[in-house]
Amino acid sequence: MKEPNAKKNACWVFERVRIILIIISSNSFTEQVYGSSPYSPN
Repeated sequence: MKEPNAKKNACWVFERVRIILIIISSNSFTEQVYGSSPYSPN
């Protein structure tokens, strides 16, 4: 009876990790884009 709940938890964790990875990768992508951009404040 605990099988579906464990599977649901695993999916929830997987979704959270995927979202975090997407945020991190998009952040580094934005840094690369703005870092090489002439409009960079640096």
